[in-house]
Amino acid sequence: MGQKNNFKNANFHATTQIVEGDVYNINSERKECQATYHPEPIWRSKITLATLAWASTIISFLSLFPIYKVIIEPIQMLLSSNYENIGNNNYLFIFLLILLVLFFMVLTLRYIVKKQIRYPLILNYAINGKGHRLTLEKIKIDPCPQCGGEMKYYNKPIEWNGNKVTKTTPALECLRNHEHWYKVDPAEDRI
Repeated sequence: MGQKNNFKNANFHATTQIVEGDVYNINSERKECQATYHPEPIWRSKITLATLAWASTIISFLSLFPIYKVIIEPIQMLLSSNYENIGNNNYLFIFLLILLVLFFMVLTLRYIVKKQIRYPLILNYAINGKGHRLTLEKIKIDPCPQCGGEMKYYNKPIEWNGNKVTKTTPALECLRNHEHWYKVDPAEDRI
């Protein structure tokens, strides 16, 4: 039979102390230490959300021209018996590849600006979209609050499926002890 927390017909459902005299409670709970950082803007661009939206639209239309040549010409080649008109379309593949890379870069930047989040880059740099404008920042990180080690800011993998990383989160991680890491809110306002 379990112990009941009742005293003079009053039921207590949480931690309860029933004592006579002086009570000295030493807070045994460990305080949650938090790593701190200070972003310093290096470059504030004039690229806005509207500019990125127009750029993605223009790039997507430009990518239709090489796709037409790459798809239609091989079909015409298979249907015709004249093999002398076969051209070299390598430049179209390269042009299409460049346009696709630009398109996905613009979409990624547009996502950052639209959500107004901070996205970690390498060497403690980040891209911020606060105010619907792109800002390149250098993240200045204070020493680790637990051991005093140097910290780095990056996208830390937190979930895996075998060898494939399925989820990452922006984090501050100690270089001395990799178990000391702190999650960073990507939508935190600090400029």
